[in-house]
Amino acid sequence: MEAIRNLHLVRDSAVKSRTAALVQLRDVLVTAPDELRQRLTAKTLQAKAMQAKSFRPDMERLHEPEQAVKYALRDLGRRIYDLTAEINATDKHLTRLANDVALTLMALPQVGPVSAAQLLVAAGQNIDRFPSEAAFARLCGVAPIPVSSGKTNRMRLHRGGNRQANKIIYLIVICRLRYDLRSQIYRDRKKALGHSTSDAIRSLKRYVARELYYAMKRDLSPMEN
Repeated sequence: MEAIRNLHLVRDSAVKSRTAALVQLRDVLVTAPDELRQRLTAKTLQAKAMQAKSFRPDMERLHEPEQAVKYALRDLGRRIYDLTAEINATDKHLTRLANDVALTLMALPQVGPVSAAQLLVAAGQNIDRFPSEAAFARLCGVAPIPVSSGKTNRMRLHRGGNRQANKIIYLIVICRLRYDLRSQIYRDRKKALGHSTSDAIRSLKRYVARELYYAMKRDLSPMEN
């Protein structure tokens, strides 16, 4: 589990650094000469970075704005390329470790190695520290809280807890709404009863938290024996 925690930390740092580099690349492109912008024909920023890393600035003419921009774009492109390679390599290791530690969790729909790693880090190795799946749901910020007023009876989700775990659960739900027939049927049934899509997502997040809890309990409990 500690290995997963450390690798996830490294990956998270690399992702943040790549995001920052992509933002910098975008900012440089805004003021870059038209000729340079036209050479980057790719549609996405990351693809533009892969093109920019092959630029060859004239190192003797870096005092010229065009050569300085070309240098900046090349170095940012190389940085993004290296960080992407680092992220991909770490993902391979996380996949292997997650499959070794949490096979049941990894088998759930739309739960990949990165999601599994984040959830395992949030839960910790001792899953029994959560007396119930409701306690785990509260940790993830998906426990329902009554916010009724007058004749209106409604619930909202707890906004505290581990926000990274909450984000993972949200992404799992969104992916299931795209590809999982059961989730789609549930959403449509809720909407037919007058609920919004957001209400359906809140309910599904609570269901997913329960599913994740029991999968991790099955995976991690034997480690404590």
